[in-house]
Amino acid sequence: MITISPRLTPRVRATTGLLLAALVTLSACGQLDDGAGLSAPTPQASDAVTRAHLLRPTEDNPAIGLGYGELTPQSYASPGGHFKVWWVDEGEHRVRPGDSDGGGVPDFVERVAEVGDSVADYLTTNGWRLALSDEAYGVPGKDHGGDDRFDIYLVNMTNGDGYMVTNACAPSPDAPGVSICSSHFVMENDFQGFNYPSPSYAASVLVSHEYLHAVQNAYSADMPQWWSEGTATWFEEEFDPTQTDFERLANLYFKETDRSLTSRPQGPGDGFAYGTSLFVFFLAKAYDSDVIRETFEGQAKGLDVLDALDAALATRGSSFDEAFRTFATWNAFTGLRGAEAPGLTYPGALRFDQIPLPETPLDGTRAFNWDVQIQPQATRYTRVRLGGKAMTAQLRAVGDAPSPGVIRLANPANYTRGEGLYELRLGDEPVRLEGIDEVFVIAPNGTREDASARLAIRVAPAEQPDPDPGTTPDPDPDPGTTPDPDVVITSPRSDDGGGCATPGPAGAPAGGWGGLLALGALLARRRRGARG
Repeated sequence: MITISPRLTPRVRATTGLLLAALVTLSACGQLDDGAGLSAPTPQASDAVTRAHLLRPTEDNPAIGLGYGELTPQSYASPGGHFKVWWVDEGEHRVRPGDSDGGGVPDFVERVAEVGDSVADYLTTNGWRLALSDEAYGVPGKDHGGDDRFDIYLVNMTNGDGYMVTNACAPSPDAPGVSICSSHFVMENDFQGFNYPSPSYAASVLVSHEYLHAVQNAYSADMPQWWSEGTATWFEEEFDPTQTDFERLANLYFKETDRSLTSRPQGPGDGFAYGTSLFVFFLAKAYDSDVIRETFEGQAKGLDVLDALDAALATRGSSFDEAFRTFATWNAFTGLRGAEAPGLTYPGALRFDQIPLPETPLDGTRAFNWDVQIQPQATRYTRVRLGGKAMTAQLRAVGDAPSPGVIRLANPANYTRGEGLYELRLGDEPVRLEGIDEVFVIAPNGTREDASARLAIRVAPAEQPDPDPGTTPDPDPDPGTTPDPDVVITSPRSDDGGGCATPGPAGAPAGGWGGLLALGALLARRRRGARG
């Protein structure tokens, strides 16, 4: 169980914050049963940092300096009745001064409570659960703020800007084997030295993000990090489209599109899980926001996240594989590329980064093979300059894996004028293009299984036959290209009839041709009032 849920902060000071966050997040936790069905997350005895984070600032918390000590904290119950905000007005944890209405509560405290109520109202209005009561689901014998409101504690943080803490868990009434948990939230008290435009802005970002983690705990405590952080970061945008923290984190995805969407963190500071918020945002825009909530509901019934998402998409006539293909295509037309491709990408695509492509395309004026392995739930992109030559491309499963999906090709010289060539090809039949100058290859592997796919591209004079994918290529690389570490590029001999190098097991054929389909037809999916 992940006990602490820190954010990837934009803070400009305290560079050790991510290391601490990673240490806390990855700490192993056990369970202590109190005999009444509740269990408290119990860190290993040697992990003093995690033990300290489990304590509330109102408790003795000297290990990381986040306790109020001998000061008597004050609390403010939000007008909507959902939250209780705790603070002190002196010492290192004092909140910003200022009480414009003269009610005796600092303006920042009132702002945090106001954001909390707005978040809860938004979720309730749209059919979501709220965080579990820490009075009903709490650690026996401990004080949980005196009532069942969700507690937010304001402290001076030296690392990070906020974190959500799991209090205690119990078996879910929805499904055997599923646990649900109560939580509380610790947040920076004044945001001095942070990269946020204002404390009010920071409150909107932090409360919406961390409270959604608490809401996740009300559905299932067992959510993989890519989905947990991806949905929490997406919710920042869903709740308040004027913030830009979502864009900052979503852009991390464009740096690693060839990495599996569901991959685990690769060490301290790895922000890829936050970048997967782009996929969640895509789901909300290509379908509707309810698909995320319905996936949570499937997880509450014991389904794996991809099974739950597949079930939610099935009610919309789609599937994870189909959604991922469209996602890969939308990602190709962001940034400046999206400015000239309306309807083929996200609303407001200019705010996102672009897929990094080689400044110099692969030289297709000379005959060569390009063979690359693609991880599951990942996409490879490249450019090939043809100069009028013919090109064949083939996307195949590796081993006994299901069909990896599609190849999409576009002529980047023409799509900015609305004349681009978009094709959808299914199965293992080669795609052949000729008579154009350059192609933009988009190869998504949307399979849910842990299985790679291989993309083979061959460029040869138009009069040569299509390559036989079963032949063995010349092992000498084409000196005119620069291969990736997992890519084999070969120049076919004059007598070999073509062929593609294979970096892994031979690919099993997938289904037959799906034909030529306009991209617009694929994107004209059922859309039900996507919210911003």
